[in-house]
Amino acid sequence: MHILQWRVKSLISRPMKYVFDWEEPGTPKRKEISELLTNIHEQLKPLFGLDTGGFDFARRQEAKPLQAADILAWQMKIRKWTWDFSVSQILNRGSNAA
Repeated sequence: MHILQWRVKSLISRPMKYVFDWEEPGTPKRKEISELLTNIHEQLKPLFGLDTGGFDFARRQEAKPLQAADILAWQMKIRKWTWDFSVSQILNRGSNAA
């Protein structure tokens, strides 16, 4: 949520393009990033400034500020891990109560 907070605090409302460090097509890292950003719920995309084609992969020599996109992907992954863990804990409590 740090990106959302930064966008609000900085009064940024327009779409942004997130640029990731170059990965060859088909690599696990590129697949993971592409899947995460492609599958964000439509109602959440505006909060992060994402629109169609809102992310890309580029070589460091061509695009220096790559850290912002890496931060977004990492935060989304951590959020998913936290969510999955929370859901599993709730489900386990329910099965232990029986």
